Amino acid sequence: QQHYVICTGNNPPTTSRPYSQTIDKQNATFDIIQQILKHKQVRESHSQYSAPVLLIKKHNYSLPNLEQAIQMVGDHQYYTKLDLRSGYFQIPIRE
Repeated sequence: QQHYVICTGNNPPTTSRPYSQTIDKQNATFDIIQQILKHKQVRESHSQYSAPVLLIKKHNYSLPNLEQAIQMVGDHQYYTKLDLRSGYFQIPIRE
C-alpha cells in the first residue's frame, strides 16, 4: 500500500488553539474521537502540528424528487455517485 508524504519544506510547524465549545459539543467531540479510534480510522499521535476541531451539525435535507432527478440526468451517458463521508481517513500518510 502506498503512503503519501506531506512536504512542509523549511516551514515551522503550524499550531492553533482549540475553539471554545459548549459542554455538549465537547462531549460529542470526545465521543466521535473515541469512535474513530476504536475503528482504527485514526491513531494517537504526538506531533508538533495541530489544528482545532470544528464541530458542525449535519443538515438533514429531504431526498430529491426521483422523477425530476431522472429527467435531469436522462440524456447523459455516464453517472457517478460518490460517498465522501469521512473520505479524509482513506489517504494513508507516512510519518
